[in-house]
Amino acid sequence: MLNKLKKMISTRNVMLNTPEMGEYRHITDEEVKELQKVMLQMVKDVAAVCEKHDICYMADGGTALGSVRHKGFIPWDDDVDIIMPRDDLNRFVEVFDKELGHKYELVTPNSKGHKVASLITEIYDKNSYKPSLHNADTDLPQGVMIDIFPIEYAPLNKFTRKIKGTIAMILQYIAVSSTFYKLYDTPKKKTFFYQTKEGKFNYRLRRMIGFMFSFRSYEKWCNTFDKFVRGKKDTGLWCIPTDVGHYFGHLMPKEVFYPTTEGEFEDMTIKLPGNIHEYLVNAYGDYMWIPPVEEREKHWTAGFCMDISKKEEKATETE
Repeated sequence: MLNKLKKMISTRNVMLNTPEMGEYRHITDEEVKELQKVMLQMVKDVAAVCEKHDICYMADGGTALGSVRHKGFIPWDDDVDIIMPRDDLNRFVEVFDKELGHKYELVTPNSKGHKVASLITEIYDKNSYKPSLHNADTDLPQGVMIDIFPIEYAPLNKFTRKIKGTIAMILQYIAVSSTFYKLYDTPKKKTFFYQTKEGKFNYRLRRMIGFMFSFRSYEKWCNTFDKFVRGKKDTGLWCIPTDVGHYFGHLMPKEVFYPTTEGEFEDMTIKLPGNIHEYLVNAYGDYMWIPPVEEREKHWTAGFCMDISKKEEKATETE
């Protein structure tokens, strides 16, 4: 019973079992290949800027796993995850507009001049159209996106760490629920979640909590969480509060991450956590195991165009 309730509270789990509905769908296998070409170029551009400015970055999650297990993208993977130590992420945000602003758009908490879409930093390609369920029908960027998760310093004291991590997870749920109250308040999104009883419960719960905390904007709640999880000094214990496992999911010694190592990724070399084996065991257990089709995570899309300029050019020619 408790396990079932946990799954109903988790929007991530609920959406894994929600049927497609109209424009809200999973992309096809052919579209995954097109998408991966765009994301690969985005990774190359980010890596080049990091190299130029001596900014530390590493592949995270399925991107790191893909490098080790497939020497590139996991064949069905439709997103890219990157991690950066907090100080490096701050420097990346500072140089972003000058280095990449002509081609991409950045959204990130606690930064002047950039919108806030969620708790993480996101880079959107301006020449593509792939809105997610989260940003569809909003004024947020709509292109292909890659995620950057900040690595934070965690307290060494177990009691202090437990308190901070618990508060962080509460703030995280409030912030995400606040985005629901603002960004998911449309008939289509409501109907999408109401397809299942778990989705209906989750949507109502998120909206109720979001309403309770709507005396502040979702942007402010995201900024509050982002500030709270930051550590003031390098304790030698690192964590990734916004990743899948939340505050405690990737809680590991600094030497697991840094210094970095390198791995193959399609036709480029990508940075990986230094002890990539320990990192992947922590995240996946037996990471060489290939999950069955029904357990492979896919994200939602509300549109798909990987080259807007080319599409517009063709439309002009036919007029």
